[in-house]
Amino acid sequence: MSDETNGDRVQTEEKHPVRGTVRGDTVTVERGAAGVVQAEHVELRSAGAGVVFASKDVTIERGGARDIIAGGALRLSQGGAGIIFGAGDTSISQGGAGTLISLGRTNIEQGGAAVLATSSATVGRGGVVLFAFTPRLVVAEGGRVLAGPAVALAAAALVLGGAIFLRRR
Repeated sequence: MSDETNGDRVQTEEKHPVRGTVRGDTVTVERGAAGVVQAEHVELRSAGAGVVFASKDVTIERGGARDIIAGGALRLSQGGAGIIFGAGDTSISQGGAGTLISLGRTNIEQGGAAVLATSSATVGRGGVVLFAFTPRLVVAEGGRVLAGPAVALAAAALVLGGAIFLRRR
């Protein structure tokens, strides 16, 4: 289903619940799945995707994706992702990510990330982060960061040193 709205091509996938590749200016996938989603703006609602490429914003509500590459802001609500690369601000509410790398600010509430690398992070109530690589980290009451920036850098240096040592043997 395609519509023209203000000169933008909008594509909503509802008829075919499972698609291989979905492309368009603005793509909304509802109650379905797609292998690859490529667009300027991407919305997943109660849907899943393998890989999401968005030149601008990504919004995921009650869904998930294995990998997300966003050129703009990313909002994840009641969903999850394996790896997130974002150029803009990232917000996770009641969701999680395995690895989250963002050039903008990151806000996590009632969600979590195993590895967080961002310019500025706020871990709010119910948020959990295992390793945080960030120069500005704010942990609100009820938020947890198991390894802050200093410990995370030390752990990364230890792993790198171990890898170099084992490679020389």
